[in-house]
Amino acid sequence: MAGNALHMWRVTDIAWPTPMAAYDACMQNVKELLRHGVRVAGGVDAFDIASSCRSLGIRDVDSVALVLWSGAHPRRHDGKNALLQVELRTHLKWPHTIFLAAALDMLSSTLPQATVLLCDEGDWADSVLIPLDHKPLITFRSHYGTFDGQNFRSEASGFDDRHVRPWDTNRFVGCGLAGPFLQPFILGQKEIDVPKLASLVAEAGLHVIFVGEYTCAQSRHCLRRALADRTPSLRMLCDRPWETLPEPKRGWKRGAEDVYSLQQYREDAREKVRKRHAPERWPFTAMHAANNWLKALPRGRACVSDFGHTMWPAV
Repeated sequence: MAGNALHMWRVTDIAWPTPMAAYDACMQNVKELLRHGVRVAGGVDAFDIASSCRSLGIRDVDSVALVLWSGAHPRRHDGKNALLQVELRTHLKWPHTIFLAAALDMLSSTLPQATVLLCDEGDWADSVLIPLDHKPLITFRSHYGTFDGQNFRSEASGFDDRHVRPWDTNRFVGCGLAGPFLQPFILGQKEIDVPKLASLVAEAGLHVIFVGEYTCAQSRHCLRRALADRTPSLRMLCDRPWETLPEPKRGWKRGAEDVYSLQQYREDAREKVRKRHAPERWPFTAMHAANNWLKALPRGRACVSDFGHTMWPAV
């Protein structure tokens, strides 16, 4: 992979742990990313990714072709984490499966041309229902490969004890909503090479966004794999134009003709939250929009636990 393509990567959710040893380890990771042209940022709101794109220097959301989500846990590092947990448990009453579905749904809907992939360990996928608008749902095993004989370690960037998980990352369960650009590469695949996919997107001149609690270590491993693998990618498949998906719209009632865009759902949630709730709850307006958008009627829903299949939206 050409090193200059790495400037298309955006690594987010970098949090700085308090103990000096942990801080130094995180800083070392970040410096390695920066040295190769990767743009690094702090917290990102998966429910308001459009605003985050602007702060990341991404002017056109349609230029985002891949979002890699590693460590799907609701946390904030801006002093509002306690309020966030109250909002989730007391007001929205979201179990973890609903949080996963809502966040993945919002990332995909806000970035209509992007492929959004979530990889993590465990049986989290058993009860997650993903809305389908125009993108198919895929499920797979992740493959990160090795660098210098070592596997990717799932390592949190925000925990005080660095929280390195000893799991086999090459057996992570993955799911995703596949955008048009990457469909030729991933549809029908039971295993996806995550670093290779991130390299391909960058070489095509499109953006890759890394999000999630374990994103610093994930992006570092992808970087090392990309630099080690100098084999030219299939650039003939990177030429524009490819299929452009329409803006998703959803209705409130089955059989009703009126449908509304995600932006309209956002505006409706903003008006209601500010009218009905105290100011300390206003920062979570995007989550209320996501809640309404998730409950609305897309073209179908599919269960992530149906492993190894491609599930298309209803016609």
